[in-house]
Amino acid sequence: MVGKKLIFDFLVYVLFYTSAVIFFIPDSVAREEGRCSIFSDDSLYFKARNLAHSGETEKALEAALILLERNPLHHDASVLAARLYSWERQFDSARYYIKNVTDHHPGYHDAMSALIDIEIWDGNYLQAVEAAENALSFHPGDEEFMFKKARGLFYGEMISEATEILE
Repeated sequence: MVGKKLIFDFLVYVLFYTSAVIFFIPDSVAREEGRCSIFSDDSLYFKARNLAHSGETEKALEAALILLERNPLHHDASVLAARLYSWERQFDSARYYIKNVTDHHPGYHDAMSALIDIEIWDGNYLQAVEAAENALSFHPGDEEFMFKKARGLFYGEMISEATEILE
């Protein structure tokens, strides 16, 4: 009986640790925890997001990129990485991460919203309007996308068209 319990415990141990989604964070991210930390995908995403919101964009980007190495289809991490790159005016890198999402999930709301912002911040107002129109094709009547389309039109000096949307 003791042998069977030992084998069972071993199998549970192996199954748990080989199927768990855990990995180590480099020192620059883990240092804040005061120790080497193990995070699941979602907890690492929330850690990255919190770092971004607290102004620690380098650490946030590092954490998001580590997560994307581990799980390239983590859409929220891709959108976060895109926004972080755009805050640093690295718009081509930002677009790359948005494309990573839209290639797999074309109507993903957060990615579409980020793309519109990226185009506006990069001064590509017509592309922002096109991105907003594409977003509205997936999310008809969405107020956020309508407002962003109007913003793109306004910055692109198409004031009457922007006003028409806002009325």
